[in-house]
Amino acid sequence: MKSQCLKSMMVAAALLLGAASSAVAADKIAYQLGWIPSGANGIEYLAKAENYFAKAGLDVEIRNGNGSADAITRVAAGSADMTAVGIESVYAAVAQQKLPIRVIYSIYSKKPDSIHLWAAMPFTGLKDLAGKKIATSAYSSINVVWPLFLQKNGVDPASVNLLKVDAVALAPLVASGQVDGILEWVTGAPTDALVMKSAGKEMRVVKWSDFGYDSYGYVIVANEKFLKERPEVARRFLDAFVKASAAAVANPSAVGVAMAKTVSGLDAKVSGEEFGASVPLIDNEISRRDGPGRFDAERVKTTWGWVAKSQGLSATALDPMAVIDQSFLPGAR
Repeated sequence: MKSQCLKSMMVAAALLLGAASSAVAADKIAYQLGWIPSGANGIEYLAKAENYFAKAGLDVEIRNGNGSADAITRVAAGSADMTAVGIESVYAAVAQQKLPIRVIYSIYSKKPDSIHLWAAMPFTGLKDLAGKKIATSAYSSINVVWPLFLQKNGVDPASVNLLKVDAVALAPLVASGQVDGILEWVTGAPTDALVMKSAGKEMRVVKWSDFGYDSYGYVIVANEKFLKERPEVARRFLDAFVKASAAAVANPSAVGVAMAKTVSGLDAKVSGEEFGASVPLIDNEISRRDGPGRFDAERVKTTWGWVAKSQGLSATALDPMAVIDQSFLPGAR
């Protein structure tokens, strides 16, 4: 009897020790969002909810953000390990401030930028925006290239009344008729359309890529010190991210379920639709040609060219490929 009792105690102790070891082995990562959770962050939340991160020995804390500039600053300062933001903000920040950060993954190999207009407003091209009121989030990466985008399409930026507001006010402003349109990512279209529908209005989505703006978009950025001191953690993160990305693209509705389960107040259907809008930006001829998360030097050069011109910087002010480190991608080692 004593022998059996001792054996049971030893088994229980072993199980407890194993659980403790697993908890200790989970490497923590502080992952800073550029803004509040939305379908654009679907891969991260699916990876967390469906244990892709946990199986990679990672404990990933996903933090709400307050704009891409703030997220980049936090990562550069080391108060967060990684963030996901528009690449325009990264290049503008590094060129002007020489921040200790590196781009390590391309989530969107195509641009998500769009303009969401009241459908009843006459629109035949971007020149129709002259004299109109357009609202944008004060801290959005969209704002970096907006003036150049208009100029390239023959529109004087000064002819468009651009209002910078809090991101949560965008859809209500256009739905109430206080502005004629808003600058958004196409991933926000399902939510914006619902808000406008509640006001009895239909929405038109104008993609910037239809007017010549096509380059890299959403990227993962990491702190240089984090990459140097914890390279294997970064590699395991991207391994898990790539696997979760494939699962998310294959089943966007599962992303919505995962997000609603993880983030209080999110609607599973809307979140799934938001992520669904991002699928063509993730899985396309570019990502299939180059591989998930990878960068092509010529496309990077084009991306930097837009940012440099919009910020009044020389094309030689920055080597855009030097800001990118692809050595942490699966298969790169």
